[in-house]
Order: sequence, then structure tokens, then C-alpha cells
Amino acid sequence: MSDEKPFIIFGAKFPDIEILISRINLKQKFIHVLGYVDDNPNIDRKNLFNRPLLGGIQWLSENVSRVKVVCTVGRTLDDRRNVLNKLDQINVEYGTLIDPESEICNSKIGKNVLIFKNAIVGPNARISDHTIVSFNAIVGHDSEIGENNFLSGGVTIPGGVRTGTNVHFGVNSSCIPGISLGSNIRIGANAAVMMNAKDDVVMIGNPARPMKKSL
Repeated sequence: MSDEKPFIIFGAKFPDIEILISRINLKQKFIHVLGYVDDNPNIDRKNLFNRPLLGGIQWLSENVSRVKVVCTVGRTLDDRRNVLNKLDQINVEYGTLIDPESEICNSKIGKNVLIFKNAIVGPNARISDHTIVSFNAIVGHDSEIGENNFLSGGVTIPGGVRTGTNVHFGVNSSCIPGISLGSNIRIGANAAVMMNAKDDVVMIGNPARPMKKSL
């Protein structure tokens, strides 16, 4: 029997995590998941895939030394950042989950990173902590993806791109090689970013232009 710590899932409203866990269990190794932890008192237990709701952050603080955490919570990236700050205060140990049918090519992958089926991370790329790389997303060679980014399904980030923290790429969005994106940016679905972008903007369209302050 493995002596690796069991996982808990912090945040009970991201069902794609169950797809990732089941695929890893089927094709790679068994991940022991104790259950969900969430501070929302209105969680519908029917949506927990037969896993227990263990409690909230208080339960986690009392059991922090014996589990690994993957955090899926956050209606927005700002919400997610606030939750991560609370988890950091109790010194949680984060885990990272990578689908066995993704392609990771001599890249650096941070903690609490989720990488889904058919994602590609190219040579010498870096995926920083707390980032989600969804189904069929591509990160090209030598790109550096900042902390707490969300790459939706079908996103294409070519080589040499740099992003700051809290950047959300909408479904099927893309950008040209070598650009730099600041922090707190939202990129709309199907947008094509062809210029550098400063902090706190929303990018929409093809070609994408900064439209307004990020919410």
C-alpha cells in the first residue's frame, strides 16, 4: 500500500476534476481522495459523486498535516486568489494532477496545477502554481504562464508568451508568439490577441483589443 498522503478537493463546484481523477486512476495510478472540503453551507451533496463533504476550512486546518490539497474553488480568479490566500495561511501541502494523455515536454509544472486530457505543454515552458490547463489547450515552447491562470478548452498559446497572475483565457482563444500579458486580464472566447496587454483589462474580438477594466 502506498504511504502517499490522500487528497482532498477544496471546492465542490468543479465537476471536471472528477474526470481528471478517474482518468488518472484508470490509466496511471490510484489516487486516494478522502472527499470534498468547502465552506459553502448550501452545497448540494447529490453533486459530490458519492464522495463525502468533510467540512470547511476549519476541518482542513485540523487535518492539514495528513492530506494533500487540490483547490478548484472560485467563481472568478479573484475569488480563487482569496481562497488560496486562506489555504496558504494554514500551510497546506498542494498536489498537482496531470492527465496521462496530456503531453508535457521537458517543462516546469508548479504546485496545485491541473492539466487535462490532450493538453500540450511545450519544451522549456513553465506553468506556475494554481493554474488550470483545460482540455485540448496548448502552451508553446519557452512560454511562461503566471500564477492562478485559467486556460479554457482549446486555448492556443504559442512559443515565448509571458503572462502575469490571474489571467483567464476563454474557450478557443489564442495569441501570437512572443507577446506579454499583464495581470488580472480576461480574454474572451475565440479572441485572437495580437498585441501586448497591460494589467486589468478585458480583451475581446479578432483581433482582440482592450475593452475595459477587468471586473
